[in-house]
Amino acid sequence: MRILIMILISCTTLYAAECPFSARVDSLIRQGTRLNSFAQFDSAFATFQQVNRLLPQHPAGSFYLAATLHSKMMHYETNRWESAFSEYRDSTMSRADTWLASRGEDPWIYFYRGIMQTYQGHYQAKRGSLVKGFVSAEKGVDDLIRAIRLDSTCYDAYIGIGNYKYWSGKFYKYLRWLPFIRDERNQGEDQVRLGMEKACFFYWVGVNSLAWIEYDREHFEAAVRLFELGAAEFDSSLIWVWGLADTHKKAEHYPTALKYYDRIIRQVHSDSLESGYNEVLARWKAIQCLEKLELYPEIINHANAIQNRPVEACMFDKAMEYRNKTRKAQQRAEKKLK
Repeated sequence: MRILIMILISCTTLYAAECPFSARVDSLIRQGTRLNSFAQFDSAFATFQQVNRLLPQHPAGSFYLAATLHSKMMHYETNRWESAFSEYRDSTMSRADTWLASRGEDPWIYFYRGIMQTYQGHYQAKRGSLVKGFVSAEKGVDDLIRAIRLDSTCYDAYIGIGNYKYWSGKFYKYLRWLPFIRDERNQGEDQVRLGMEKACFFYWVGVNSLAWIEYDREHFEAAVRLFELGAAEFDSSLIWVWGLADTHKKAEHYPTALKYYDRIIRQVHSDSLESGYNEVLARWKAIQCLEKLELYPEIINHANAIQNRPVEACMFDKAMEYRNKTRKAQQRAEKKLK
């Protein structure tokens, strides 16, 4: 699930291959997406409010506001802005439907409505409705395909389609009874690469998406190179640091993974907007690395920090899963030190 969260956070930078807006709106969207990439969500939201005022009937304005709030909630692992997100999400869908009904088919309207539906799919899946989530995402992909059919230069849409095909293929063995779920991982990866190579404004989403695919395929050197590109470009964003940490952990490069998990812990520990869950998760993953390295005092330190870290109610149950695992890891460590 965290892999999908990271991709969706980076998808806030979504933009179309050819801008259908004025130079003023174009500039504001570029500015807002850049701010989102640096996790400066409040400044990005204020920028997109200007876009929304300039485009009161177009779904793009409410889309970027919803996307920013969604990314902010995923970044901090909280539901604090859920009501406002739902309002802008519904507004995006309503504006798109009205536009298509009154003005006919438009690739950009399908584009925004399609991506909004993939956000809805993730929203549902994160709350336990995996099948509903895939159904919503499938509707979104249908809209992205319509956008490409109407305008073949909309290469950015290939990244959204490719991500869906790859990750739905990943879960194919669990959801094969659903008629629209197929294992198309190879095709999905190819589409992500195509979109990344030819997209005008969606390049970093493509980099992040391809990095997680390389991670999943255990092409660790390729994944690290891609995550390092993003980390160098957006040094204040933890999206890329999580990728580096998880990739090195999966590749059994435990000292290097610990370096990145420690960086995450330091940053989220001091952030008042954090729900507490990110710190719990990073410390648990650090404990897994420390067990491999047989560094038992450090395990106990992280375990105590996890037990003492307050966590918001919306993430409490998930955090408890790791707290229970941590207690067992702490017991093993204490036994080794006796």
